[in-house]
Amino acid sequence: MMKNHISTKDMLYSMEQQQEQVLNMTISQEEQKEEYYSSQSSLNSNSSSSSSSSSEAGGRSSRVNMTGGIIPSGSLRSRDSASLSIDEDDDDNQRNNERPHPHHPHRKQQKRVSFHSIDIREYSRCLQVHPGTMKGPPIGIDWKYQEVGTFDLEEFETRRIKASHMQQQRWQLLMPANVREALLIESGTTEEEMKAVVEEVRKSQQERQESYESQDLEAWFLLKETCKRRFKRWKTGVSKKREQELLWEAAAGVRLVANVRNETQQRHVSRACRAA
Repeated sequence: MMKNHISTKDMLYSMEQQQEQVLNMTISQEEQKEEYYSSQSSLNSNSSSSSSSSSEAGGRSSRVNMTGGIIPSGSLRSRDSASLSIDEDDDDNQRNNERPHPHHPHRKQQKRVSFHSIDIREYSRCLQVHPGTMKGPPIGIDWKYQEVGTFDLEEFETRRIKASHMQQQRWQLLMPANVREALLIESGTTEEEMKAVVEEVRKSQQERQESYESQDLEAWFLLKETCKRRFKRWKTGVSKKREQELLWEAAAGVRLVANVRNETQQRHVSRACRAA
């Protein structure tokens, strides 16, 4: 047991050493990449400075190598693959300035969004079926609205903060039943419509209560449905596999009927277009 314990420690120590080596290798690679990109940027700056000096002196076409030296136009057949034209260097410098640094993405120009004003609308009230209403008709917001106006955002936030202490308690947001009824009557809702909605709310509340009480009997309901399906298969003499095949055939038949209907409709449309 002692030997196994020591060997496990050695294995863990060797794994930690390997992880440190991999980490050091990655760090060195990142440093090499940064040195490469910095050297490239310095070379690009040297090439741009040399191109500007050569254009001021002669104004004739020339070539610039990667070391910054100027090669006259007569040596265009040189095998130096690192030579670049002045125009290409200018384009590359502009692209490098616009392109973000690969290892420093935060240096890219950040985009900002600001808001100055806020538009306020007042939506009309309407009846709404909501099972959470315990008494009276529930009230909701309709799609119809009326423009109130445009306000400065800072002024709106200042007023909202001043009035925020009135909405700290949840009970202050609750609306009594008589207030809801008065608001709905003002919006043009009749008493018959409110009674119908209240009855629908009671039905939905009853269904919710039944589903909540039947949670413990869910396994019994599943067993009941399984027994029904098995009894039906035994009575009709259809196996489970054949039942699935019949379902697929019925689905294919429905799809075929839909395709036929679409084809007939297209034919009628084409005939009508030809007649017109």
